[in-house]
Amino acid sequence: MLTRWAWTSGTLKGGNLVSWDRELVNTLPQNFLYSKDEHCFRIISGGIYRFELGFYSKKKPTIQIIVNGQTIISAVNSNSYVVHHSSGKLKEICVNEVSGLTYYDFFTLQENSRIAISYSGEVGHGFIGMQRM
Repeated sequence: MLTRWAWTSGTLKGGNLVSWDRELVNTLPQNFLYSKDEHCFRIISGGIYRFELGFYSKKKPTIQIIVNGQTIISAVNSNSYVVHHSSGKLKEICVNEVSGLTYYDFFTLQENSRIAISYSGEVGHGFIGMQRM
């Protein structure tokens, strides 16, 4: 069970919430609920999930993963990169004047979890993917 969404429009809702505009894959649409151009999506089944994400712009962005209204990870434009408990891997990328952050980690989600991404920085694009373990 996996899903992946893209953010190509650069549109933010409420000032800084990523508005997902393309569903790239969804092998279980009854678990991964997505509506085009919404800033939040829902995970119906609780369990352990692998998160992967990447965001790219001319300067490194700052992102936050928000689950049920609570920030669980902050990846910031600084030397410390991850500002939370994360044991995941965060990698800085810089190719042809495009900078980015890529990240993956594992989280336990409750049933009916709502996930959103906060983005600060220059207009960019990105993706998020999740897989139930």
